[in-house]
Amino acid sequence: MMSDELKQVDVRLKLVEGNGVYSDKPITNPEEAISVMADVMAGLDREEVCVINLDSKGHPINFNVVSIGTLNSSFVSGRELFKSAILSNAASMILLHNHPSSELQMSQSDRMVTEKMMYASLFLDIEILDHIIVAGRTGDTLSIRETYPEIFDKSTYANAIVRVADGVEERENSYDTERLATYELFQIKEGGNGQAYQFMGMDFVKNNKLVVDKNDYESVYRGELKEGETLDTLYEKFNLYHPDDFTGHSMSVSDVIVIEKEHEKTAYYVDSFGFTKVADFLEEKKYHSAETEQAVSRFREKTKQYFRPFEGMTADRIEEEVRGYIQMKIREYHLPIQIREVMVYGSRSRGTENADSDLDILFEYAGARREDDIFNLLHEDDFCIGEVKVDINPVTEEQSGDLSERLIRAEEYMEQELAFRIEDRFITIQSVDEGYDYTIYDVDGKELDGGVYDNPDISIYEAVNDIVEDLKQKPDTNGTKGAITAESKLNPLNCEEFLDELERKSKVEPLLTFTVAECGEFHQLGEYYDDITTVEEAIEKWEQLKDSPLNGVASIGILAHKPGENSLEDEQVDLVTRKVLDLDMLCYYPAIRNDKRALVMIAALASHLPDISVIGEIPYELSLQMMLYELDPEKEIFSEDERVLIEEYALQFRDMNRSRELAEHICYQEEYGNQDVAPVVIKARREIQEKKEEHLQQRKR
Repeated sequence: MMSDELKQVDVRLKLVEGNGVYSDKPITNPEEAISVMADVMAGLDREEVCVINLDSKGHPINFNVVSIGTLNSSFVSGRELFKSAILSNAASMILLHNHPSSELQMSQSDRMVTEKMMYASLFLDIEILDHIIVAGRTGDTLSIRETYPEIFDKSTYANAIVRVADGVEERENSYDTERLATYELFQIKEGGNGQAYQFMGMDFVKNNKLVVDKNDYESVYRGELKEGETLDTLYEKFNLYHPDDFTGHSMSVSDVIVIEKEHEKTAYYVDSFGFTKVADFLEEKKYHSAETEQAVSRFREKTKQYFRPFEGMTADRIEEEVRGYIQMKIREYHLPIQIREVMVYGSRSRGTENADSDLDILFEYAGARREDDIFNLLHEDDFCIGEVKVDINPVTEEQSGDLSERLIRAEEYMEQELAFRIEDRFITIQSVDEGYDYTIYDVDGKELDGGVYDNPDISIYEAVNDIVEDLKQKPDTNGTKGAITAESKLNPLNCEEFLDELERKSKVEPLLTFTVAECGEFHQLGEYYDDITTVEEAIEKWEQLKDSPLNGVASIGILAHKPGENSLEDEQVDLVTRKVLDLDMLCYYPAIRNDKRALVMIAALASHLPDISVIGEIPYELSLQMMLYELDPEKEIFSEDERVLIEEYALQFRDMNRSRELAEHICYQEEYGNQDVAPVVIKARREIQEKKEEHLQQRKR
């Protein structure tokens, strides 16, 4: 039978010293101790937590292995952590633990343990000097004090203790003396914004400008509050005595308990020390004004209407994919930021992109981190969706202003000038002072109609829709309507590309002919021919004029004349005089130098005059045409597709030997046999595609 007497007992604990298995040399300072321990811990295949105990002069007394865990985690108890320090009469201590994965970064769990031990150190009056992380295999170390000095600021913990002490009486009155009906435990769910502050105290939330949001949580348990139960006893219950039907993790910092009594609910945040009331936890958070919400909604509606899916993904699906990537980076780097908006942005949001356009994403977040820092982290992987590079632009309201203003500016920029296709008609429209100036074209780029839509009070999209509706409804009296019907859909185009194509279509190619002059220096002094179409005729006339009694130097040249334009605008260059082909002259005549047809003519000249000397560097493109002319002077061997293939191959690789090898395989297919040529052609097409993809990746980088 147990006695009711209160007896005194003596508790005697003693340290048991082990052998000096880690070092047999004297250790006189903390740096030496850390160096020895790091070398040993680098070779461990499990996480271990150790402490080095130091005396009042900072000399190491001993070390103690506090915990041995798994590959990537270890359980740390405050009792075990401080036991050896107390028994050693230590004045201070250093924590060490290893990461077998070699990752030298502080995790949220590492931070939480450090902060908890800082609180305990204030009560026990044993200072924690540092917390060292040791990388597995390498032995590299990270000092948490040096990297995150704010964690070791004693005033932070002292102030928190004072706040808790001031509130003890209030909490006891609230939870102990009154009977509360129910409680509900919320824990942060995976993959959401709550991971930015999971297991972190309220000071961390406030310092990083985060928001505790009910949408970041999921309910993991509900129960009746029994008589005498308080927040502290609930904390103990969900750490030591889990209910059988409880499926969450042990109650931790960042969990929220909601107490309900007489239909009134109060939320309490499990803080690093004690509990903090969260007045607006149960309220639906509004992060934007009504005006901003409307601007976001309008922008997304237009994106939904004009976005052209790629990789089988709509704009909504694209935004989900990018959101998932951002969440992954937040977890990887433990970024204290919360996602507010992820939106398709830029040219693709209006269907006006070109083939090489990036996918622009506007990413609004909450948090104290600089936008430039977040940008660099999000772009270090060259994130792509399919072959399209994703360009994520991170912004915060504090640093970049209200989101609605940014969206309005973006729309104003993107909607200055637009181009559309509807059936066999094209429409360009641009903003002007009195409204919108528009033009309607046919498939050949011919202007059919146009004018000014004189209502500047509506958007450019509303204006073009009105113009299209007018085309659909009115009879086609002047041929402007074309194939447009009531069901025809308006498709956006890249305006710059369309205008370039219009310019190309309107551009008249010059007529190229050979010229032969009896006197190359002064054409007007002798016979001059400028309408020769074949190289044979040009050489024949040149031979006839070389021995002219005029004693001039006969020449062969090329003339570029645009039909319908004054002959004064023509370009003409003499290339052959005596036995010299002067290629240096080409640099002064770009219309001839950059025209492939002219290069073919020059290649023919060089081939028909084998004894001629060449002055100047032979341009690569001319070398290509000379090689093709050599193999197929009558243009009877290569088909048009084969010629295009050889030219594209040569221009992609800029390697004439490889290009000649390909051309010879095709040219001499009778010798090689069709079965040998086909694989060569297939291989060439594959190599061209691979080269194009390589160039595309280089441009993206």
